[in-house]
Amino acid sequence: MTVLMHDVEVSYRAEMGNAVHTHSAADPLFDLEYADDTVLMSRSSHSITKLLQCLQKEAEPYGMALNRAKTKLLVVSGPPAGVVTFTDNTPVHVVGDNESLEYLGTVLNRKGSPQITLTTRLARAKQEFNKLAQFWSHANIKTALKVRVFKHFFLPNGPLRPYARLVDRRFAESS
Repeated sequence: MTVLMHDVEVSYRAEMGNAVHTHSAADPLFDLEYADDTVLMSRSSHSITKLLQCLQKEAEPYGMALNRAKTKLLVVSGPPAGVVTFTDNTPVHVVGDNESLEYLGTVLNRKGSPQITLTTRLARAKQEFNKLAQFWSHANIKTALKVRVFKHFFLPNGPLRPYARLVDRRFAESS
């Protein structure tokens, strides 16, 4: 999903230019990903339509498609959105004043009060990621250790890899 969203960002910026049409000018966030649940955010109906269309276009080569029954548009604390459409010009369901939707256990509606909860969660997550970034960029942690930890936890068969290297080294020494 992360690779797809990178492709969407490249496509979106190619169509819309490098002007920031995203959620926050200070920290340009236009998507929030959790497994296959993604929230797209934008300041205007035009830019969210373009973002949605870029997502559909870029998802197609991966064999992915949006679940149209689950795709909804929510405008929080603002005027109702203009018409937002899929690539085939079918309109996206707009969450009305008396409706709500659930995202990751949080009930969201047009009044915007649950946005505080979501914003708080995002801020906490960002703080934790910043702490990790500070830890990993610390001068006392050698690059070799970072690479070893990365290989151990993120490469396939990570725990078996050190054993395989030891066997390879012994084989090379015996030849």
